[in-house]
Amino acid sequence: MKILEVNKYYYPKGGAETVFFNTINLLQEDGIQVIPFCLQNSKNKETKYAQYFVNFPELSESSLITRIKNVPAFFYNKESARKLEELILRERPDIAHIHLLFNGISVSILPILKKYRIPIIMTVHDYRLICPAYTFTDGKNNICEECITNKQYWHCITKKCSRGNLVNSILLASDMYFREKYYSPINYIDKFIFVSRFSLQKHIQSNPFYAQKSTLLYNFTSQKEWNIEKKKNYFLYFGRISEEKGIQTLLNAAKELHNIEFKIVGAGPLLNYYQAKNTSNNISF
Repeated sequence: MKILEVNKYYYPKGGAETVFFNTINLLQEDGIQVIPFCLQNSKNKETKYAQYFVNFPELSESSLITRIKNVPAFFYNKESARKLEELILRERPDIAHIHLLFNGISVSILPILKKYRIPIIMTVHDYRLICPAYTFTDGKNNICEECITNKQYWHCITKKCSRGNLVNSILLASDMYFREKYYSPINYIDKFIFVSRFSLQKHIQSNPFYAQKSTLLYNFTSQKEWNIEKKKNYFLYFGRISEEKGIQTLLNAAKELHNIEFKIVGAGPLLNYYQAKNTSNNISF
C-alpha cells in the first residue's frame, strides 16, 4: 500500500508536525510506503520526493510585498495542484492523509485527489475548518465562538482575531469565505480524525454533517522505557509553548500556589518570552 502524507513542513517542528512524523514512522514500520507532500523549507529532512514540494514562503516571516504577491496562492495554490498531480501520476498512491494544508498548500489539492479517486483522510489538529484564527480566541485573547454556527467570518476582522493583526485577520476571514463558497473541505474529505472529543463536538456544533464523517483518535507518540529511582512532587506541563495552549492561565494559577512546584517542558514561539518574564521561584522552564 502507498499512502500520501500531506503536511506543511517536512521536519519535526512540534505539534502537528510531531504527530506527522510519528505517523510516518509507524506506517513504515508496518511495511507501508509513505509519500510525503509538503512545502519547501531549508529545515526539511532529505527525501527523494523533495522535487515535488511546493515553493511557498512563510508569510508571517515575509515582507509586505511578498505577502501581497502570494495572496492568490494563499487561497488556491496552482503550483500545489500541478505538483501533486505529477506526484500522483508517478507514484499512484492508494490513499491520502492530510495533516496541515492551509497557509501554503491550500485547498487546490482536494479536487486533484478527487479527480484520481483517491480516498482522503484528514487529521484535524486545530479549529481552522470552523474558526478563521483557528484558536477560538479574539485579538485580545478572549474566548470567541462567533463563527461556529452563523458562518459570519467578518467577526475575525472586526475583532482582529489573528493575534491583533488586522491584515492577517482579513486574510484568514477571506480564506474562510473562499473555501465555504468554492472548496469546502467537508465536501471533499471522506473521513476526519479528531484528536480530542471537545474538538469533535465543536465541529459537529458548526456542521452536523461532521458526525457522519468523523472518528476520534488521540495523539500518540512512541513508547519509551524510563528508569526513575526517585520521584518528586510537582505539576508538569509538557508540550508546545504557545498562546493557544493556555500557558498564561497555568502560570497565573502557579503564582497563587507558592508551595507547589511547576515544571514547564517544551519549545515554542513564547518560550523565551515566558522565561524572561518569570520571577516565581516555584516555576521553572
